[in-house]
Order: sequence, then C-alpha cells, then structure tokens
Amino acid sequence: MGTDNWLTVDRAGLGKLLERKGSAWVLFELIQNALDEDAKKVSVHLVSTVRRGRALLQVTDDSPNGWVDLRHAYTMFAPSWKKGDPEKRGRFNLGEKLVLAVCESATVKTMDGSVYFKEDGTRTRSGRHKEDRGTFFEAVLKFTNAQVNEALAAIPLLLPPDGVTVTVNGVEVERRKPLASLWVTLPTEAEGEGGVLRKTSRRCLVEIVEPLLEERGHLYEGGVPVVETGDRWHVNVHQKVPLNFDRDNVPPAFLRKVRAAVLNEMAGKLEDEDAAEPWVQEAASSPEVEPDAFATVLDKVHGVNRVMRDPSDREANSTAFSHGWTVVSGNQLSPGMRENLKRFRADGRDTLPPAGQRFPTPKPYSEDGEPVKHAVVDGFMRGVEKYAKAVGKALTGITPEVSFVLAPNFGAAYGPGSLDFSVQRLGRAFFRRACETMAGLEDLDDLLCHEFAHHRVVDHLSHEFHAAVSRNAAKLAAVCRTEGGSFRPYPDGALE
Repeated sequence: MGTDNWLTVDRAGLGKLLERKGSAWVLFELIQNALDEDAKKVSVHLVSTVRRGRALLQVTDDSPNGWVDLRHAYTMFAPSWKKGDPEKRGRFNLGEKLVLAVCESATVKTMDGSVYFKEDGTRTRSGRHKEDRGTFFEAVLKFTNAQVNEALAAIPLLLPPDGVTVTVNGVEVERRKPLASLWVTLPTEAEGEGGVLRKTSRRCLVEIVEPLLEERGHLYEGGVPVVETGDRWHVNVHQKVPLNFDRDNVPPAFLRKVRAAVLNEMAGKLEDEDAAEPWVQEAASSPEVEPDAFATVLDKVHGVNRVMRDPSDREANSTAFSHGWTVVSGNQLSPGMRENLKRFRADGRDTLPPAGQRFPTPKPYSEDGEPVKHAVVDGFMRGVEKYAKAVGKALTGITPEVSFVLAPNFGAAYGPGSLDFSVQRLGRAFFRRACETMAGLEDLDDLLCHEFAHHRVVDHLSHEFHAAVSRNAAKLAAVCRTEGGSFRPYPDGALE
C-alpha cells in the first residue's frame, strides 16, 4: 500500500514563482507573524554571506507565548487561530511556508521546541531546544546582494504599532505620527461556521500617514504594507484587509471605500494638482463621499466659479463663459460623480448648479416667459427711448419698440424688433447719466451695440456675434460723424 501524500510541493518551482513578489515580502511576512503573536520587540538581521547568491536572515521576537503550534511551521493551510480575529493579519497559515520556499536551510525555535529544515529537503523536530520567550527564526536565503538591498530598502515603509519596537540590522524602524486618525466601517473577513472565512463589515481605526521622500502611497494591514496604491498618503487599516490569495491586492470596491474616507478627511489638504489624480476622482465618485469633500475637488479641478453646461439654456453657457466662469460638461465627470451631484442637489447642496440657474437668459418674448412689469417712465428715459430707436434703425434697419420694465436678471434684452431696458437692474441714474454726461452716453452706446448685435446673432461667444458688435460700433461712429453733436439723447420735457 503506497504512502505518498496526495499533494507534493516542488519547493524550487514555488521559489521561482515567488521571485515576482520581489524580496521585501519575506521580511514583512516574518515581522507580521511576530506582531500577530503580540510581540513587543522584533529584531531582524539580514546580511549577504560569503557564498554568492546567499544571505543570512535572523528574526527574533519576545512574544509571550511563542508559536501556539510548532507544526504550523511546516503544515500548509492548517487551521489558523488568527483567521477568526479581524484584528490579526494572518488567515491561511501559509506565509511562513512561502518563506521556506526561498530558503536553502532554516531553523525555527520557539517555546514549544525547534524545527530544523535541512538543505537536503528533510526536517527534524526537537523538544529539547527551546526559547524561554518568543520565537527565533534563522535561515540561509537564496538572495543575491541586489535582493538583500531591495529588502532592506523597503523596511522604512513599515509602520510599527504603538508599543512595538522593530529593529533591522541594529537600527530601529522609525515610528511615524499619523496626519489623521478616523473610525471607518470597512469590509473585512471573520471566521464563520465550519471555520470558513466570511465577509463582514466592521468599524475600525484608520490612520493616514505622510509618505517619506520617494515613497509611493501604500495600503497597510495593521502597519504592514500590502498594496502599493500610488495615492497621496499611506493608509493604515487596523483590521484584517480583504486581500487576494497572493496578499498583494484588494477588491476595487474596498479600495474605493477607503479612498472616499481619506478624501472626506483630507480634502482640505489636497494640492490643486492632487485633485486630478485618479484616486481622488474615484473617491469623488463613491457614494460615501461627503458634500464638502466633493465640492473641494470641484473647486480645485474646475475653480470656485463654475457651472454645469445647461442644455436647456445654451445662451446661459455662453454668458457664464464670457464672465470668466468654467462651464463643466457632463462628460467631464464620471458616472459616479454625476450621481453624487443628483444626490447632493436632492439634499439642497448643489455643488455644481446649471448655467441657466446662475446666468438665466432673459425670456420676456418667449411663450413660456413670465410677463414683465412696466416701470414708470421719466423724461430722461423718454430721451433714451428716442435715441435707442434712432440707433436701432441705423444699426438694424428696423425701428425697434422700446420699453422700460422691472426685471432683476438682465440690464437689457433684445428680441425681434423689440428692446427692453430693465430699470430695476440698470437704475434710473443710468438714463440720467446717458443724457447728461459723455461717460453715461458711452455706457449706453456700449449696451446698444451689444443688444442690437443680437438682431443677427444669438450666441455671445461666437465669432459672428463679436463681429456684429464691432460692425455696430463702426456704424454708430459713422452716424455720429454724419449727425454731429445732435445725435445723442436729450431729456424729453419735464420729468413725469
């Protein structure tokens, strides 16, 4: 009867597959194990040996209980006591076995005894050689000088928990003070019936940490970097992160929640160039983003003076642009950002109002426009009326009807053959100044050249409109030269 196990692991082949992970993961895996065993001191020693392509690694910790079960040093996928604790990092009882795959030989000594992994592929266990406290790991790694340097260069990324000292080659890893600490409900994993990991959500501490120079943003699981995000800040999640099997990535939905929480907390510290980064745009697209953070992103990307392009009021879009406002098109926002706009508007927080709301186009002549109220007319206004009719005839060939109305949202409005002055917006002093001063007359001429340009062109921003204004100014100058000083408004009789 055969005695072969169902499965056989080719250590050399597994080691080759692990090369794509780089070399730093070996140190982080062993340090993580020590942290999960409640160690307060972890010492790492890594140096190249005299043998080419080999390095000596030693990791010592002061865990109060050492390894709970020494068999876990060599039994893959044994039930892990840590997987049921959402505040512990381990889950598959796999990491240390992967470390062994890149070792030529190794020794594990703990309070339960020792295991020796020999170069010939065999192992022996001893109950006599024990540690008084914690665990001692020693191995000859199949690491080149370059791999050793790569692993040591990544060590500063580690964020040791409060009360824990980690030293590497005699140098203590710097503990960094978080820029912010917040409590966030995030997806995690917990042990369910039958020892199966199940998805759940739990409120946990999240720390936001400033990266050191040349560091790229990382997502952390309990102080250990697990995913390079490239975001503006490091994010340290103090609970089990839903990692993939290779422990190098998380579900997109999880990362989106984390990024939204970071944006809500740190939006005020974003630089203008940060706001256009993909992680910020993703966070602003999340249902978890808050109105103030969302508005800050829009401020930095589109400016404080911004409106949404309004398909129902095309003239308002042009008017907004002509006033120096940014007109944002819908395709400049992600679907998630557009959904958030609707959500905030429904709650009374319109962070990007339509152009027609901020710069409504006067519609006194449209069928659905509200009737305008007429103002009491005085002699200065009568003088301006006669002058405006004469200018309109000279510029358009048609003598317009001129009215004086009460409207708050425009100074003057021209429709086919009809010109309305808003006394409410311009003020009565405008008409007096036009009749009595050259400066007032210039303001009136400027307004008339603009309004009568709409006789042919509607769009303020079109080349044709500006050409029409220019032509009107030239025509008016020619009329003034012909008529002399008599071509100007005069008060009409006594004031009414």
